[in-house]
Amino acid sequence: VDDSHLAMSSGRNRTLNQVPEVGLTMEIMSRNEVSFLSLVTSESSMFLIREGLMTVEAKDMAWEARPGEFILLQAGTPLNITHHPSVRGVHQASGLFWARKVIAEMAPPTEACLKEPAYVLGERDERFHNSFASACRALNGADPLPPPVAVNRIREVLIWLSLSSIFFLPAENKSLSYRLRSLLEHDPGAGWTERQASETLGQSPATLRRRLAAENTSFREILTDARMLYALRLLHSTDQPVGNIARDSGYHCPSRFTKRFCQRFGFHPSSLRGHNRIRPTIV
Repeated sequence: VDDSHLAMSSGRNRTLNQVPEVGLTMEIMSRNEVSFLSLVTSESSMFLIREGLMTVEAKDMAWEARPGEFILLQAGTPLNITHHPSVRGVHQASGLFWARKVIAEMAPPTEACLKEPAYVLGERDERFHNSFASACRALNGADPLPPPVAVNRIREVLIWLSLSSIFFLPAENKSLSYRLRSLLEHDPGAGWTERQASETLGQSPATLRRRLAAENTSFREILTDARMLYALRLLHSTDQPVGNIARDSGYHCPSRFTKRFCQRFGFHPSSLRGHNRIRPTIV
């Protein structure tokens, strides 16, 4: 992925826009109850619920965000997330993701950061909503601001959060598996090998394997999950054909991509576009 502005948008309701090293914004819409199990992202995020509900679970904790409320999601923690449609059958939310270095630049000492993996901010005043909307517009694919200006817009939201003593935990305090995921998510469609990843992280392949095994994971498992998360974002926030999304996610065989996706999430990729689904169960 180069440093140019990336933008993907489609339709009136779904959009996904990204400025590398700055942030990402997405407008999501679903018409069925959607559950995603053990989602892990390398970027801290915040969602404004516009219609329906969002529930988040982690271990023995649970959170629920209602329309007009914001929910914050920490990077690097497995979360079970469910989107619940409203009575008229629609779930809509606006999401803002901060690049890792933006979080790191504004992070206080670790003891001052959020300890829980999610946090419901609740309703905010008009000034906070305007700041959030301005940050999302700064990353807009149709008319993006220059990256130095855009990064200040999304920093402003972090400043508002800091006034309530809310800070995300920076990447420097995360595990090796998180650092690997961060690397792979930068370009999930690339032909990554274990050696390439280990060299980038400054370790030998054997050391990488050993340390990941100590965290109960592996290079292949994290690579596959990073690709599935990337595909999920595109499916949920754009109307790109499934075949194109499979290719962009590192799968040149659409049937293999579909098999992996079904194994990971428990439903067919096209289900996110409005078809009937079965709520996946935790195995």
